[in-house]
Amino acid sequence: MRLAPRLIVLCLLVFAAPVQAASLMVVSNGWHTGLVIDRQDIPPNLLPEIADFDPAAKWFEIGWGSALYYPARKPGWGLALKAALPGSAVIHIAGLTEPYDAVFPRSRSIRLCLEPDEMRKLIGRIDTSIERNGQDRATSNYPGLYPFSAFYPAKGSFHLLHTCNSWTAEILGPKFAPFALPIARSLTVQLSNCPE
Repeated sequence: MRLAPRLIVLCLLVFAAPVQAASLMVVSNGWHTGLVIDRQDIPPNLLPEIADFDPAAKWFEIGWGSALYYPARKPGWGLALKAALPGSAVIHIAGLTEPYDAVFPRSRSIRLCLEPDEMRKLIGRIDTSIERNGQDRATSNYPGLYPFSAFYPAKGSFHLLHTCNSWTAEILGPKFAPFALPIARSLTVQLSNCPE
């Protein structure tokens, strides 16, 4: 009979343990926004493309943009004007072995806290943004901007009023970004860091 109270206390401790919040980063260089997610938060059935990256990559920076402009090495204003018209899109994925702020110290980053279920849904929205054409995994269609990154075909149309920043806001959802405006600053001012 003395064992029963201990079992009750143990059960209360197990079931009362808080669910650990997941976190992600919204990153911006002032023009473009993207998301940084931790590998351990990615469910095994989502984002199979991460298998293309260094197994030591602990974080993935993911952005969406114009298939015409985003992969270009020297895009220029002429290409920017062409990209302002509706056109196809790409997803850029970078596998990071070091924290984002260490790799890109000049970029702005905002850390958001999500419940695990919110994070799964958010990653699910990223996953459904990738155009796989009926395959289990997309094939990279352009080399990435960095040696540790790659571009993949994406769903949706990029244009002046639906940019990378609109996509980031749509992925975050109305809880974090109630207004999906096409300018980076209009997105980042809606966000605030979660408590450490």
